[in-house]
Amino acid sequence: GANEMGIPALGLVAGVGISGFALALASQSTIENLFGGLSLFADRPFRVGDVIRFGDELGSVEMVGTRSSRVRALDGPLVTVPNSDLAKMKIVNLTRRNKCLFLHKMALHIDTPAERLDFFLQRLRVLIAAEEMVEKSKGWPRIRCIGVGIGRIDVELRAYVLTSDYTAFLEIQEKMLLQVFELVARLDIKLAPPIAVTSAEAAV
Repeated sequence: GANEMGIPALGLVAGVGISGFALALASQSTIENLFGGLSLFADRPFRVGDVIRFGDELGSVEMVGTRSSRVRALDGPLVTVPNSDLAKMKIVNLTRRNKCLFLHKMALHIDTPAERLDFFLQRLRVLIAAEEMVEKSKGWPRIRCIGVGIGRIDVELRAYVLTSDYTAFLEIQEKMLLQVFELVARLDIKLAPPIAVTSAEAAV
């Protein structure tokens, strides 16, 4: 009928189809971000105020919108992330942890006698377990000799501190480390010298 009236129906339909295709392409990112925002609202991996790690970034969530979310990086800048990208990332919510990991390694001198090493490990276990905020369960806290390197004996200290407040954790960690240093001095435990790094290794 349109053709009989002099209207180029084929050209009109083709034009509408091309326009619709162009509009679909233009709105693709917007639709992806919209669905990404809906996914974030549904899953609730974080809330405003939570500290999260996403990709290589770490910061505090300030806003979750329909298209993008804003995260304040620890050094100050405001990072705007499209929801479609954020929904695809592995997100670590640090605010919702129920405890913090105390993990440190010590390098003792290779000449440390076995009897002295064993005694030192026993004292370390008593010292770490004496902290009231440290989790006491099967195998925890864990203080072990984990290996031998060139000129060194490696000892690992691993424990869970029962707090979700990172500032409180840092205070407890500092106290525990100072107690470890005092024990090292009191028992006259020799630490291994730093490993020299060659210029070739440093370049790598």
